[in-house]
Amino acid sequence: VTADQLTALQAGSGSSVKAQGDIDADSFQLDISSGAAVKADISTATLAVRQSSGSTADVSGRATSIDIQSSSGSSFAAADLKTDHARAEASSGSSIQLAVKDDLVAQASSGGSINYKGSPQLTKRTSSGGSLILLDMNFAATTTGADGLALLAEFKALAPQVPVILLTGWGSIALAVAGMKAGAAEFVTKPWQNETLLQTIGTILQLHAPA
Repeated sequence: VTADQLTALQAGSGSSVKAQGDIDADSFQLDISSGAAVKADISTATLAVRQSSGSTADVSGRATSIDIQSSSGSSFAAADLKTDHARAEASSGSSIQLAVKDDLVAQASSGGSINYKGSPQLTKRTSSGGSLILLDMNFAATTTGADGLALLAEFKALAPQVPVILLTGWGSIALAVAGMKAGAAEFVTKPWQNETLLQTIGTILQLHAPA
């Protein structure tokens, strides 16, 4: 579809939608379900996303704020979507990737995961059994891992019961030891094998499951 005049997009039942050209709107709504796949470049002040049932989305561009709810094994990839403010909920094995500048409200439950780049203020963190954080160690030009260790300390202060897996392409024994001492559940170096990473996530979730 040519999408310069769209303000909403709904996809379901295994459909595949690619928006050609920028979507430029004051607000935009994405509803994706039932194994549908959407790829779009969006420029908007407010983006709302409702995603379920194994659907996938690859979104780039710019949104001042984003509100996303993802569930039931869905995947929302928006690492190339720049946003200032984000509210994200991931549940039932779904995954969300974001790039957030200012503040993030995040909730993950029942095997859902939220992974983000940037250094936003974590304004709220609520969780239930099955939550897990994948945390990249480096966000700035340096490769020391200091950014990741600082965020790890913040996470553990706000939600000490939520396990954190550290990810880095600049792994070292010293950095791994520092991360584990700071409370990380596991340390994974890039590039990883997806199957191995999923097994690690499953093991960590089992170890931290409520009694």
